[in-house]
Amino acid sequence: MSRMSFYEFCDENGLLIWHDFMFASGPYLATEPYLDNVKAEIKNVVLRRRHHPSIALWCGNNESEHNMAGGQRWLSNNPLFPGRNMTKFFMKPYHRLQHFMILTDYIGQAVLIILWIGTKSPDYQTTSGTVHTYEVWGGEKRFSAYSEMGKYRFVAEFGFQSLPHIETIHYFTKLEDRSFPSPILDHHNLTGKKPNQNQGNVRIITYAADMFRMPSDMKSWVIVSQILQGEGMKMGCEALRRNYPNSTGALYWQLNDNWPVISWSSIDYFGRWKALHYMAKDFSALSWSAVSHAMTQF
Repeated sequence: MSRMSFYEFCDENGLLIWHDFMFASGPYLATEPYLDNVKAEIKNVVLRRRHHPSIALWCGNNESEHNMAGGQRWLSNNPLFPGRNMTKFFMKPYHRLQHFMILTDYIGQAVLIILWIGTKSPDYQTTSGTVHTYEVWGGEKRFSAYSEMGKYRFVAEFGFQSLPHIETIHYFTKLEDRSFPSPILDHHNLTGKKPNQNQGNVRIITYAADMFRMPSDMKSWVIVSQILQGEGMKMGCEALRRNYPNSTGALYWQLNDNWPVISWSSIDYFGRWKALHYMAKDFSALSWSAVSHAMTQF
């Protein structure tokens, strides 16, 4: 839970908060004792925070339902779930928890509650609710797919990786490690590991080769990767803004890092801004204009 000064700063400066409860990408077996504990936590947290006008939305969890049946395939991979019955052990209990959250007076009239329950229509991603989309980074579509994000109502997560600041790379490498890719740089990018190959760094190289000339040194790789990341997030956000009011917002993944790493962040571990963080000041500005470009090369 963030310090009170964070909420007060957001209240005073007109910043809106997407407020997650602390359930994310992990299997939570919804037994009655566990749900009772969750209810107590929700009550405690919301009563202390509900008076802040900056809290625009309470989010029940991050990607949990997705990972039950798809994603990480908990139900098929974990023998501890009796009968692997998702309805009995997950969905029904969480529906009851959802009703608890909505019907109590802990939340307040003006706050929206979202739980990803998985009972939406087949086209829910483009007609209602929110979506996490990694069509480019994870699905390896052409970079121009970012310009098609206006089909979504609200994108709560999308991203593309880049290298951190060159001084951050110097912190965890020796001179002989400073080529891209290298075993040390692969170790500092844990996306899609395969034997002798790091898919995260390979993806950066692949898209950079499509968009730019191949860099010749480590510093150039930092610059090119960060511009590539910034352009992708800019294209996605501008596509959504062009489609307003059908599309009403986006949250790019992610803000910062908890270790020196090649990642989706716009601020690296030491607080150094990447190009994306500077670019976000422009493509998020209140006064804004954008042109949609037809991209046929990549």
